[in-house]
Amino acid sequence: MAGQEGTQPVDGGGKLDIRLSSNEHAVRLDFDRNVGWLALPREHAIQLALLILEHAGARVERPKNPTER
Repeated sequence: MAGQEGTQPVDGGGKLDIRLSSNEHAVRLDFDRNVGWLALPREHAIQLALLILEHAGARVERPKNPTER
């Protein structure tokens, strides 16, 4: 990556990898680079929220269409 550490090109620099892990004490999200903020399309935000809930031990029934209101 060119430039100062933690800076990104205006176009976002491509794909951001997010790794989720958990144990009996915590749910951890690891990003492949420094992240100042995160915006997701609605469907992706719902999917991430469901994954976090599952890693936290919640029983989650996934809807057929999670973006349907």
